[in-house]
Amino acid sequence: ITISAGTTTFTSGTTTIATNFTHSGGTFTHNSGTVTFDASVDHIITGTNTWNILSFSEASNDTTTSTITLPATLTQTIVTSLSLGGLDANDLLTIISSSAGSPATFDMTSASTLATPNFISVKDNTILDNSSAFTTPVDPTNSVNVSGNTNWFGDSISGNVYTDEGVTAIADGKVIKLLKNGTTVGTTTTSGGVGAYSFSAIVTSGDVIT
Repeated sequence: ITISAGTTTFTSGTTTIATNFTHSGGTFTHNSGTVTFDASVDHIITGTNTWNILSFSEASNDTTTSTITLPATLTQTIVTSLSLGGLDANDLLTIISSSAGSPATFDMTSASTLATPNFISVKDNTILDNSSAFTTPVDPTNSVNVSGNTNWFGDSISGNVYTDEGVTAIADGKVIKLLKNGTTVGTTTTSGGVGAYSFSAIVTSGDVIT
């Protein structure tokens, strides 16, 4: 979809977008509708936009990620709800900025909510808490905090796994789970050839981490 002049008003029902959303001029009106971007497809969003209900997902079990590229330094305002979801650790939904190091922004306004994100990878994104029904940090489950993010992730827990007493690193791709007070709050895999792992989780005094 390309909006370059005039006023484009979406249906009050559901609009499904197969590829990109290009807003270079004119006015986009959400009309209190739902916008769903096709699952398991890369999408590029441009322009400053206000969305009522916005949804992205990765749903194909094919060991590839779907990438959502948002415009650097610009804001996507959410009025009612935002949904972001991957499938599993090998099929993430990736959120990036159009310019590395220059964050894009989601602004949660009014009483908007964020459906609990799961299996997402986030890089160079800020999410603002201007909603009465939303709090930060988001702390998405089973997700990757790449770099350059604000209000997405809580505390970082990282380290290395060895097959012996700190000498031989375990192979890449080994599944590591993080449990907080006996409940799984994150899953990742070792990487980097050194058995490295990293989690982001909100940890408070008295929590038991295993």
